[in-house]
Amino acid sequence: MDISALAQDDYTVEVPFMEDAFVTLRYVSREELLAVYRKARTVFIDQDRRKAEEYDPIQADVILGRAAVRGWRGITMEGRD
Repeated sequence: MDISALAQDDYTVEVPFMEDAFVTLRYVSREELLAVYRKARTVFIDQDRRKAEEYDPIQADVILGRAAVRGWRGITMEGRD
């Protein structure tokens, strides 16, 4: 398997999704995944005056989805693409 295409800055693939639908996905690098993690966490001082953090997995999914999904075809909602 030749993975040299992953060295490109904007490598995309179209994958089947359910029946008669396709989603175009973009390769997300490790650096971008780390940035998603940083954006989806909140660092704060807790009541004992210690540094603490919370991670929001839903926000991380939204950020990752926006970074990875580049388009689709065959997917409609109420007759609209």
